[in-house]
Amino acid sequence: MSRPLEMPLHAAAKPQAPAVKAVEVAGSAPRMPARPKPPMAERLPARELFWMRAKKHGLAALMTCASIGALLGFWYLATLYKLDFFIRFTNIPAPGEVFANMVELMRDPRFQTNI
Repeated sequence: MSRPLEMPLHAAAKPQAPAVKAVEVAGSAPRMPARPKPPMAERLPARELFWMRAKKHGLAALMTCASIGALLGFWYLATLYKLDFFIRFTNIPAPGEVFANMVELMRDPRFQTNI
């Protein structure tokens, strides 16, 4: 019995897997043979694979960058206008100041030796 939201597939629309016979080895259980590698003509070059993956995951990357950008934008505006929402932004430094101090800290040789 199928679930109410699933639509049954017609017999012609069902995907057909290639028939593979089990290989029997003396003294062990039957094993399935390894799948043969596709011929060189069917393999895609690395550049095409990269673009296929970029198209597939492009929206996720765009949404990630947009959410991080929105967070940084809110942080900047909240420190600029000294908002008092859930957090008082009067004592919180702006993102530019935090980045400048981070760069200064990374250049300090004492920091690198202590890590």
